Amino acid sequence: MDSNNKKIILFSDGTGNSAASRNRTNVLRLYDTLDLQKNDQVAFYDDGVGSQEFLLFKILGGAFGYGLKRNVRELYKTLCRSYDKGDRIYLFGFSRGAFTARVLAGMIAYCGLKTDAADETELDRITRQNYSAFRSQFHQTLLSRLYRRILGLGKDSISNEQPDIQFIGVWDTVDAYGLPIDELSVLWDKYIFPIRFPDRCLSKKVIRACHAVSVDDERLTFHPLLWDETKKNDPSRIDQVWFSGVHADVGGGYPMDNLSLVPLDWMISKVESFEDPAHNLQFIQAKRQEISQHADWHGVQHDSRAGAGAYYRYKPRHIDHLCNDQENGVEIKRPKIHRSVLERIKRDVVPYVPT
Repeated sequence: MDSNNKKIILFSDGTGNSAASRNRTNVLRLYDTLDLQKNDQVAFYDDGVGSQEFLLFKILGGAFGYGLKRNVRELYKTLCRSYDKGDRIYLFGFSRGAFTARVLAGMIAYCGLKTDAADETELDRITRQNYSAFRSQFHQTLLSRLYRRILGLGKDSISNEQPDIQFIGVWDTVDAYGLPIDELSVLWDKYIFPIRFPDRCLSKKVIRACHAVSVDDERLTFHPLLWDETKKNDPSRIDQVWFSGVHADVGGGYPMDNLSLVPLDWMISKVESFEDPAHNLQFIQAKRQEISQHADWHGVQHDSRAGAGAYYRYKPRHIDHLCNDQENGVEIKRPKIHRSVLERIKRDVVPYVPT
C-alpha cells in the first residue's frame, strides 16, 4: 500500500438505528472508535432504514425496506467521490445495514466505480444506471421491467475503476424485508418490488469477510443470511462465527448490552490483524481498551420476542439447518462457535441451552 493511499471505511447501521439513537449499535461504536486523526483513514456513517422521524417512513423502512435502495446508492456515490486508485475499501453493517453493505459490495464487484464523473448530476445518473445493471442479474417483476424500459435503464454498467474490497465486517445480516409473516415478504419481493439478492457467494473481489451471527434469536423473519463456505468460494477468506444472544445482543442497540461488546471486540481484532500491518485499521486506544474491558461473556441476554417481537413467527435458529441450506446454496461443513457460547453454557450463570 502506497503511503499516499488511504483507507475508506463505510458504515451502514441497522433498522431504526442512527447516530442520534440513545442506544448505540456496534456499527456506531466502531465508527466512534476509529482514529480519524490518521491522515490515511476516511470514514462515512449512514443511518439505518426506518430511522426517519416521520412515522410512516419508519414503518415502511422497518417492514418493506423502504430507503434501502437509496442507502446503497448514496454509499456508492460517496465511494465514487472519495476513491483514488490504490485506496483500500472497508465495509461494515448490522442487520438490514449488513444487507446494505453486502449489496453495495456486490454492486462494486459487478459494476466497478465511476470516479471521474463530470458533476453530481452525471454521478447520480450513472449510479442509478449501475444499480439497475446490477439488479438486472436477478429476478424482475413485470412492473420493474416496465419501469426500466420507460427510464431507458440498460444492462450495461459504466465505470473507470475496478477496485478490490479489503474487508467486509457484518453483524447478523438479515433480509431486506421485515414483515412478520415470511410468505408476505416472498410475495412482495417476487411480484411487487424486488429488493432481495441471492448474495450467498462472496465475490472474488472481497479479500476478507467476517460475519458475527446470533445463536439465540427466535424470529423466522430474522434468520441470518450466511455466506456459502464451499471450496468454490475460497472459505479461507470467510470468518462466520456464532455468538450468544439475540439479534441486537450481537449487533448492539439495547440499554444494557455488554454482551454485544463481545462480537464487537472480535470484529475489531480481525481488522487489526492483517498479514500486512499497513492494511490494519487504527483505533483510539483508550476507546479500544474500554471495549475489551467491558465485553462480558455472561452479560444480560434479551428476549427477541418481547414487545413487537411477539408478532413475528416463532422459529429458533437451528445452526445445522442454516449451515446446510441447499435451497439458498449455503454449505458450511464446520460452523464456528465462539468460545463465549461454550463458556456461558459451562458456567451456568443463567440457564442457557442454545439451539
